Amino acid sequence: MTPTPWGDPKHLHVLLNSLKTLKIPLPPGLSLCPWVLHRPLLPSPPSRPAFPHFPVSSASGSFGTPAPGFSSMLYGMKIANLAYVTKTRVRFFRLDRWANVCFPEKRRVKLGSDISKHHKAEYLHGKHGVDVEVQGPHEARDGQLLIRLDLNRKEVLTLRLRNGGTQPVTLTHLFPLCRTPQFAFYNGDQELPCPLGPGECVSTGKSLWTGACPGQSWSSGNRLLLLCRWGVPLPWAVAAGGVSLPGPLSRCCPPSGECYELHVHCKTGFVGYFPATVLWELLGPGEPGSEGAGTFYIARFLAAVAHSPLAAQLKPTTPFKRTRISGNPVVTSRIEEGERPDRARGYDLELSMALGTYCPPPRLRQLLPILLQGTSIFTAPKEIAEIKAQLETGLQWRNYEVKLRLLLHLEELQMEHDIRHYDLESVPMTWDPADQNPRLLTLEVPGVTESRPSVLRGDHLFALLSSETHHEDPVTYKGFVHKVELDRVKLSFSTSLLSRFVDGLTFKVNFTFNRQPLRVQHRALELTGRWPLWPMLFPVASRGVPLLPSDVKLKLYDRSLESNPEQLQAMKYIVTGTTRPAPYIIFGPPGTGKTVTLVEAIKQVVKHLPKAHILACAPSNSGADLLCQRLRVHLPSSIYRLLAPSRDIRMVPEDIKPCCNWDAKKGDYVFPAKKKLQEYRVLITTLITASRLVSAQFPIDHFTHIFIDEAGHSMEPESLVAIAGLMEVKETDNPGGQLVLAGDPRQLGPVLRSPLTQKHGLGYSLLERLVAPSLGGPRGGAEVIFLLLPPRSHPTILDIPNRLYYEGELQACADVVDRERFCRWEGLPRQGFPIIFHGVMGKDEREGNSPSFFNPEEAATVTSYLKLLLAPSSKKGKARLSPRSVGVISPYRKQVEKIRHCITKLDKELRGLDDIKDLKVGSVEEFQGQERSVILISTVRSSQSFVQLDLDFNLGFLKNPKRFNVAVTRAKALLIVVGNPLLLGHDPDWKVFLEFCKENGGYTGCPFPDKLDLQQGQNLLHGLSKLRPSTSGPQSHDYLPQEREGEDGLSLQVEPEWRNEL
Repeated sequence: MTPTPWGDPKHLHVLLNSLKTLKIPLPPGLSLCPWVLHRPLLPSPPSRPAFPHFPVSSASGSFGTPAPGFSSMLYGMKIANLAYVTKTRVRFFRLDRWANVCFPEKRRVKLGSDISKHHKAEYLHGKHGVDVEVQGPHEARDGQLLIRLDLNRKEVLTLRLRNGGTQPVTLTHLFPLCRTPQFAFYNGDQELPCPLGPGECVSTGKSLWTGACPGQSWSSGNRLLLLCRWGVPLPWAVAAGGVSLPGPLSRCCPPSGECYELHVHCKTGFVGYFPATVLWELLGPGEPGSEGAGTFYIARFLAAVAHSPLAAQLKPTTPFKRTRISGNPVVTSRIEEGERPDRARGYDLELSMALGTYCPPPRLRQLLPILLQGTSIFTAPKEIAEIKAQLETGLQWRNYEVKLRLLLHLEELQMEHDIRHYDLESVPMTWDPADQNPRLLTLEVPGVTESRPSVLRGDHLFALLSSETHHEDPVTYKGFVHKVELDRVKLSFSTSLLSRFVDGLTFKVNFTFNRQPLRVQHRALELTGRWPLWPMLFPVASRGVPLLPSDVKLKLYDRSLESNPEQLQAMKYIVTGTTRPAPYIIFGPPGTGKTVTLVEAIKQVVKHLPKAHILACAPSNSGADLLCQRLRVHLPSSIYRLLAPSRDIRMVPEDIKPCCNWDAKKGDYVFPAKKKLQEYRVLITTLITASRLVSAQFPIDHFTHIFIDEAGHSMEPESLVAIAGLMEVKETDNPGGQLVLAGDPRQLGPVLRSPLTQKHGLGYSLLERLVAPSLGGPRGGAEVIFLLLPPRSHPTILDIPNRLYYEGELQACADVVDRERFCRWEGLPRQGFPIIFHGVMGKDEREGNSPSFFNPEEAATVTSYLKLLLAPSSKKGKARLSPRSVGVISPYRKQVEKIRHCITKLDKELRGLDDIKDLKVGSVEEFQGQERSVILISTVRSSQSFVQLDLDFNLGFLKNPKRFNVAVTRAKALLIVVGNPLLLGHDPDWKVFLEFCKENGGYTGCPFPDKLDLQQGQNLLHGLSKLRPSTSGPQSHDYLPQEREGEDGLSLQVEPEWRNEL
């Protein structure tokens, strides 16, 4: 409202009507005649600024009380923070129902902004003699007051705000901030908030509230929100000695020994972690505007905790200690190398084609900080503008190699930065007694079992003696990894170090990452120019040259595919090859049979085209293993699985070992010569391992078909590794080889670290670009078949993903007996609805130096469901569910670890099952392309303090539709989700899923919020997350903005699978 000078009595009528129009809520004791008049304001202190007194009508108000004087009314509004008043001007502040309370310029505070600039300790310590005394059962820990609860038993905590100083201060606002009904706040016998009747004064034992929000009841309204905020202006003073006085800045001398008490009642019927915050806003001693009269805050952070017995055993083993990023790695001019491990004693595969280094240009490294600043292309310096122009230009054949190479360099620079998080200071090494040739040193690396950092055989690191770090030019020792065992790595160093080494000698250790995957991607980009692939990568039309007659009859190995017309059409197109040189794309949502179709097509090509040779790839080991397992059934002697030497043979499925390159007699991997490998009809590798075939210079026309499964999960240069140098497009009548891609761009895509590469397209797969014309895929180019019939899942499980991502086009055709298997399970909240959402108010925990999150209560809840599912049944004739039919998904590796610990160590019933190790617990990425009859999902996140980390890094399920889509579509017959509904309800997709479960009777657990207000909850979440204490530590000021939380976001999850494909 525009400030208006008040120099005439006629303006009073304008004022009253303006306030009525604005619907400004009034503090206790301040009402405007003729609407609601409770009581007049107290007379203004003589020292306040003088305002002219304008008489108001002597008519009584609605309660027979005279209306206040105009100056008193303005003064009351000033103290209540409803107006900014000077001698000549008045500015009124409209109070939005859920907005932050508005203050005059000198005292205006926005929760979560100004407050967040200071450390929480400032709000825990008293000021001006005012402090908070705590009485009742509690435990002080990390700035929080923990109240441990037994179920359905109430505990009461008393918070006394006492003024122990010599001067009075004014309590202006009190903000109890809570998000669950486990807390109730009382003053005396009255529950807060409550109206203050006419004529009441403020004293010990009386309520100080006027109500939460206009028109909203406390008993139900506050349970609707993730965070319930009600702040009420309180124009009362807390005088020296601790008595609440009935006047603003009153000079009265109160009786001694009294104080303002807030009683916090805590009670819950559910296990979990229930946080709340109480924030007192006070005005310092002195007159308004004088020195020392500024606003200050005192806060107490509360948490009611009720643990299940199993969750209590999962508490953090050691306090979380953030790994601080070190400076640049210490690599001196004097480097001594250890002995490299043997490549492989049976490595006969040729290395005919050289592999360049392809290091990032030094100038790009220098310009990176400026690039990250987001300067406009029109105002940036010339060099920056040129780079930005390359990044912002759409991908075309003309800029194909240049743009993708630039993006790979930017990604590598981010990887160089991220690896510094794992560097170690002053760590000891010891002799390895087992290995004497060569002699190895053992280094304990916390987190190596979680791939943090990912250390594999053949990798190297740099070590500097701690005693020499301050020397002018010390020796840097380059150690090569020979073995990785649990949390220890065994390293080979130079003989000069070994000759002076004694057990316990300490080192500064810098880790590195293997550049091989990046180098082979750069080479693939280079090869696209040597063998023109543009008709395949930027297809316009097929040439229609068939390999077989169009009327060929296909006799399928998998007879179930005969009833699916889309799958039949796909196999016919692939076998006849009429789409060449354009790729053939099998695009299908989860469970539609993309891999099944791909496998059947490979079998048909082998059967009908005797001269065909096939390369079958997937981005991950698990994906390539699955192809091998399904092909081996009908092609046992025609396939060969080529595994990378860095892969742990213990992780290789037993049924594919007979047809892979592991030599059991030698106990090592072997790599047959090129001539031998060419004898196999089908070679199966990961995308990165396919680079070994390029290095061996397989004839460019050897592979007639290249199949890539889960193609949407890899970067485009990664897919090129299996194409460039192994296939070409011919200008003759024969268009060359056939490329077949299978995947779903609406599921998980490539995992990237750099914000620049995420923004400028490296996250798009080749499949996604070809399917989406807006990304450079021309219409009418690649042949795309869309599979619509998901044979996997119950239609109820597919309902939400179908509506959100596939425009309702999916048609359920799963076997009725299989999909209805759990519709009458006794554990369902509602029979016939095979989805459970179990609400748990848990707590995000971290331990040791691992930044990954875990949630003990959710892990315990998942374990309890597994016991119901897997425990032997007492009912006659009812078979026990096999652990092979069950999968558990969590986005955080630490939660995966805790759940595995529960089922294999802690729970007696589950650990006693002979086949419990067959139960797969893993990340979303590990389940892509897989299915289970029953899927349990632990979402983990419960505290708002770290939500921004999820948003920044696309971690967890928040704001990540692809991860949500993959997770909820892995189940065939039963889906159980364990999570915090109050937090997940502020994500649009989860909100739809939650309401779907609630409406259909599938919700159980903690009370479901009556209403999920998305925008309101997001605003409150953002504000309170900055105020609440957290273990996130100070923000980093490094030039890479991803480090705002001081950690590598990717490290919270499983490393990209290509890291194990070297």
